[in-house]
Amino acid sequence: MIAGPVFESNVGPVRVIDIFGTKRAERGNRARCVRGELIVSVCMTEPEAGSDSQLLPLMLWRIGDHYILNGRKCFINRRGHASHYMV
Repeated sequence: MIAGPVFESNVGPVRVIDIFGTKRAERGNRARCVRGELIVSVCMTEPEAGSDSQLLPLMLWRIGDHYILNGRKCFINRRGHASHYMV
């Protein structure tokens, strides 16, 4: 688990936030992750598709100012221990 924060802050979900997130979301997240203050997790693996993001049957609907996310995850790294989850 020592390498986890380093991986997540450079190529994992924190990096995705850096690239696609808002300025507010990306501010300080990498440093917080490396210090262990922010523990991120990827929620991607589904029974029908594994981790192939092209085959995921996940659905997302926008209803007003809310989003409905429908899918079934069978593996989530750091489940129950992460402070933030990226689906």
